[in-house]
Amino acid sequence: MTKRNRNRKPSDPMEIMRQAAERRDRDAEITRLKTMGAIVTIDNRNGRILGAYRSSVFKILLESKAINQNQFNAAQELVEHWAMWKGLAGSQGASAGFVDGGTGCVELVTDRMIKAGKDIAKILAHVGPMDRELIEAFMVAVVEEDRAMVWRGIVMRVTGISQPIRQSQVVVSALENLRRVMEGAPVRMMSREKAA
Repeated sequence: MTKRNRNRKPSDPMEIMRQAAERRDRDAEITRLKTMGAIVTIDNRNGRILGAYRSSVFKILLESKAINQNQFNAAQELVEHWAMWKGLAGSQGASAGFVDGGTGCVELVTDRMIKAGKDIAKILAHVGPMDRELIEAFMVAVVEEDRAMVWRGIVMRVTGISQPIRQSQVVVSALENLRRVMEGAPVRMMSREKAA
């Protein structure tokens, strides 16, 4: 019994052209994904794409040690709240109702979305105005637009700061303020609600 060599090259010219076209398409897709900031996992045996994901700016800053784990956790928690508020966090929800926004369109709004929106408003009310604008811009890019985020461009647009070191410092400061609010917010929000 002879062993069949699975790595044989095809002898049919049409098959050779088809495989070459497939390789070109795969290479073009890998290049496209990488230019969008994705991390691409490739099967070493056949060169096929196994998976691709785009790391968030907060993960990149954590990996580069620009922010600490607590700041990262606060940012990720806000990302989850933001996604819930915008209705992008899956289909789980207590109850749904139709709300007329006055623009002639009717949108589905859940209690979960309303609560998340109120929580976000309370959290962002306690960070400074520039931090709030910067964090909101990050959340829009990360959650709503789901695009590769050139975070330095967002910092430049919001703050006017163009020096890379100062941009990093502004982001770290905003995330530290967010962390402090997130860790202290339940106690302060509770006491304010009881006082009201």
